[in-house]
Amino acid sequence: MIVLYTNIGLSRRTGTEVLIADLAKAMKALGHQPMVYTPSAGQVAAEIAALGIPVETDLLRLPATPDVIHGHHHLETIEAIQRFPKTPALFVCHDVNAWHDQVPRHPNIRRFVAVALNTRSRLIRDWYRTRARIEVIGNGVDTARFLPRPPLPPAPRRALVFSNDAGDHSHWEPIAEACARLGIPVERVGSAAGRQVAAPESVLGNYDLVLAKGRCALEAAAVGAAVILCDIQGLGPMLDSQSVGNLYAWNFGMRTISRPIAADSIVAEIRRYDPEDAARVRDFIRGKASLSHAVNRYLDVYRQIRAEGVPALVPNRRRKLYPKTRRLEVSDQKRLKIEIQDCPAEVRAGCWIDLRVTLRSGIDVPIATSPPCPALFFHRWYESDSDQPLPVETPRGIIQPPLDPGRTGEYALRVVAPRQAGRFRIGITLLQEGWRWLDTQDPRVFADRWITVDPAPG
Repeated sequence: MIVLYTNIGLSRRTGTEVLIADLAKAMKALGHQPMVYTPSAGQVAAEIAALGIPVETDLLRLPATPDVIHGHHHLETIEAIQRFPKTPALFVCHDVNAWHDQVPRHPNIRRFVAVALNTRSRLIRDWYRTRARIEVIGNGVDTARFLPRPPLPPAPRRALVFSNDAGDHSHWEPIAEACARLGIPVERVGSAAGRQVAAPESVLGNYDLVLAKGRCALEAAAVGAAVILCDIQGLGPMLDSQSVGNLYAWNFGMRTISRPIAADSIVAEIRRYDPEDAARVRDFIRGKASLSHAVNRYLDVYRQIRAEGVPALVPNRRRKLYPKTRRLEVSDQKRLKIEIQDCPAEVRAGCWIDLRVTLRSGIDVPIATSPPCPALFFHRWYESDSDQPLPVETPRGIIQPPLDPGRTGEYALRVVAPRQAGRFRIGITLLQEGWRWLDTQDPRVFADRWITVDPAPG
């Protein structure tokens, strides 16, 4: 079976990147033919290619027509479907908030996969028609790589913060303070700390206590470390044998780390350290959350959608779903207008905000998050009356359904508030990937609102 995997990037060892590398390697070992498409190739892409697996940044260069498209991320999945319109696809949702995980609405997608209960809810929230076609397949850890470590000592001797977000001025400082109080040396691994590790299985066994979430927590638990769920977004519990099944159902993710991060709270979790119970957690993970189990589940889904094939659609209907786009010029901008309809006047620092905006078009081409010039909503935060945006990550917003010429559409956007308190202005515009922002030249396509950001609780 030829399977094409898609991903927004392959360079940072995020959860989806590690999953694709694991799945592609496992599929090749089983005698199948995996291929990978990503518009942004990096070190992870090179490691996959070194195994003899095709990895391309251009869909036209792929060596074969796939039997199945295993899609991660909205735009990349749609690009693959448009390149191979007779191939059935599945779409995997990994994140409850990420803009690029918004559900693509295309009939060639025969199944939707949630990696946890919260992403299942997101699939239904994004598009109610996914409900009858959802499979829940949890992330799996390669137990042949992540081998059990020797038994834990009676008390933790070394701790590790395993996170790509553990830079300075993050959750690192309260963790370091908590460990210092208890006399436990602590280190950190991840991109923000300037210490990425290509083979985490080679280092995790050196630590008795690991603070992590998501896949990082899964891998640490699989080797037998005591694991506290924690990341920059919040603090969760120490994994124990009574709760690990329920917490795994939520992918050790955002819903499991809802408490404020404070040194006192971290100390309290560290005091729950129990070597014997950590071994029971390890055995649960290795038995119920293995990569081989996940691969078998995906193979079942691949076979099902291959048997179904893709539905017949008239060409006009297929084009209307994700129409061909072009660059939007300055001359187009005077006939485009964004307005913010619903926007809270006051929010908590670091919290997600749901906005509603309208987009009015007087131009003669559709506006869509669709190749070759995908348009997306984009927002920036400004402090006081400054025209310099804050240096924070600004998630994009998918334009779905496409906006037809001469029409007005209403869209929901999910944005995250600044992490510091104050009075801020949010500005919303359009961008086209690989082209430009539509608020940099007059007439600007732009709308803004003032929002008061209150301190985060705790």
